[in-house]
Amino acid sequence: MQASRSAYYNRLQQPQTTSEKDDIDLTTTIHSLLKKSRGTYGTLRIKKALIDQRRNVSRRQISRLMEKANLVWKTKGKFKATADSMHDIPISPNLLDREFTVSRPDQFYVGDITSCRKKSMSISLDI
Repeated sequence: MQASRSAYYNRLQQPQTTSEKDDIDLTTTIHSLLKKSRGTYGTLRIKKALIDQRRNVSRRQISRLMEKANLVWKTKGKFKATADSMHDIPISPNLLDREFTVSRPDQFYVGDITSCRKKSMSISLDI
């Protein structure tokens, strides 16, 4: 730390500064907001909640105080689309049969709609 022993103990004897008191107060407020949100609020939502309480604080300061107090928020899991193969919608035949080389241009057109939401109608293309 490169500080003398006397300077270290002298600092321990001094009263807290106003910014240290503000940080402690803000950390308890952040902790209560996280508890109220069941740990789902991140720095942006905490900042909006603090603005509603008429406290202007940067997201960087919120992040610093949360890291110092070991406070973390839950993150959402990534969306994972799965194929629904148990349906009664007619399936179009595989006309290409994985033959992607063609002799002339504009012979076949392909597309992928696996990420589209399933609807009650089916589409069949005649090529």
